[in-house]
Amino acid sequence: MSACCGSLADLVVVELVKSRASPNSIAIAARQVSLLRSIEHSLNQILNGGKVVTVAADRFAADAQQLEAQLYAMLDGDSSLGITKIGSPQAIANLVQFADLYSVARKNVREILD
Repeated sequence: MSACCGSLADLVVVELVKSRASPNSIAIAARQVSLLRSIEHSLNQILNGGKVVTVAADRFAADAQQLEAQLYAMLDGDSSLGITKIGSPQAIANLVQFADLYSVARKNVREILD
């Protein structure tokens, strides 16, 4: 999941830096990259089975929920999260592509978990 999404998330960070976005926006975009790595790690633990499956599934769900909330907040703005709408057209394009790919991956992962 994270290879393609991770590359797009990295591109969002780069575009935000180039466009001189707020430090908070850049930090949130960078957090997306970290969340993707955590999601990938949790998914690998779930697929490998064992004693950590329940903990990994819980962490996966929490990370995925946070990633989704921040992703949509970056696209639309969300004052309750303290996230302003991204203004860079290229960053927005990358975020939309990221959201599309993540949505497909998330659906596939939910099928695996069910």
